[in-house]
Amino acid sequence: MPPLSDRDFIKTAVSYLYEARLAGQEAVIPDLPDVWDLWYVCYRLWRPAGALGIAGCGARSGCSACRKLVARLTSSSPPGYPDGALGGCGDLLRWAVRMRSREPASPQVDCLGMALSFALLKPAAPAGAIRTMLAARYRIAGRRELRLTPVDVTRLYPDAYGEEFLAWQAGYLGSGPVEALMLTAPLDEPMCARAVRSEIRASLGVTAEPENHIHMPDSPGEALANIEQFFGNDTLREQYRRIELTHGQRRLALHRSLLGA
Repeated sequence: MPPLSDRDFIKTAVSYLYEARLAGQEAVIPDLPDVWDLWYVCYRLWRPAGALGIAGCGARSGCSACRKLVARLTSSSPPGYPDGALGGCGDLLRWAVRMRSREPASPQVDCLGMALSFALLKPAAPAGAIRTMLAARYRIAGRRELRLTPVDVTRLYPDAYGEEFLAWQAGYLGSGPVEALMLTAPLDEPMCARAVRSEIRASLGVTAEPENHIHMPDSPGEALANIEQFFGNDTLREQYRRIELTHGQRRLALHRSLLGA
């Protein structure tokens, strides 16, 4: 099995920590590629490093100023967001560019099926048509209509970068109501959410950006983070234990293998 890229390593670490926590298992991860990866893991799981058991996790790169800032951000509950920290050494911007790269991810990371998933229908999206397409694959187990706050947007996309892009994204996603959908597939037919998302966007005639109508997660960890953000920790725990626990054991073994944990 080829080694993971740094980006795929972090996506796998998030999935591993999320699923281990929900399954009641201890998780130990190796040193991370970059100190900002530690911040991302904590922010994605919405918990301080100490609560995740990774406060002592090392990072192979990162200047002293970034290490101090990340230590502060990841010690609070919930973790802090690095507002205005894109200047200075430039490490955060370089990290964010790598995380948002369009290079294909490893299939072991992005194509793992889950019976439990999530979709966010963005402002002005053809919601009825999208729900119909989703219903061919999933049951809609939960639905919320809301207006996204700036914190909602940064939590949804913590690896977004650049002042111009952040301003456009906040303006677009905050321009009207959105629909958050918790989805469940048949237990014996876990779905790859990324593939479903691509099919829906193709059917709607939209490309990857800018106004692409629907967000769906690229990995198990992102799906679990999205569900917790919009439906709460109690709902996530209940749904995971009812729907995903058996599938999750296989994914946990794969996560450990990919991480060398």
